[in-house]
Amino acid sequence: MLYIAANRKRFSSEVFSLMLGVSDEHGASPFWEAVGRKFFGRDFEQVEAESGGCSRTFIAEVMPSYPLYVLLLPSAAQRVLGEPNESTLLAYDIHLEEGFEPDRYVDIFDAGPVLTIAVDKSASASSGELRAVSDSALESGAPYLVAAGGAHEFRCALAPLTGTRADGAALTAATRDALGVQEKDTVRCVPLHQASGELQ
Repeated sequence: MLYIAANRKRFSSEVFSLMLGVSDEHGASPFWEAVGRKFFGRDFEQVEAESGGCSRTFIAEVMPSYPLYVLLLPSAAQRVLGEPNESTLLAYDIHLEEGFEPDRYVDIFDAGPVLTIAVDKSASASSGELRAVSDSALESGAPYLVAAGGAHEFRCALAPLTGTRADGAALTAATRDALGVQEKDTVRCVPLHQASGELQ
């Protein structure tokens, strides 16, 4: 999201993220078994591998264009609609903290939630600050994501900063090297969310 906030012209005003849906310990998806298998006649894993994680337009070409009525689905498939897989709960929570919200759509494979956000309302865009780099690095401070570079040389690092823009971005030599910046360069800074004292 920091990359998107720094390169707005390369992205639409809204973005979305697909979250993995519910499946059992063998990788079987209740939604796929109830819907996808009826049209593809194959296991979920086979179709996922064929898509290669790339374009899924071939799925849209095979699936019906008319609405599927939720009440006609088996109860096991109904229960998982829009539910994230247990293994993605941390990622799901991080998306929510960034400002993403569940959409009315679900993933066609496993009914995982589709999260959307208006970029201007994201934490990375609305809480981000442009700060001047200084070499008087802090030993302690609030954790920030600090980003630099353009569309093709984007870099991001975690660094402790004070909470005021006027203090600039006091970075260690190692962090400056990692970001490819030097004193007085401008970096984009966003405070990390914290929950129960732990970094998220």
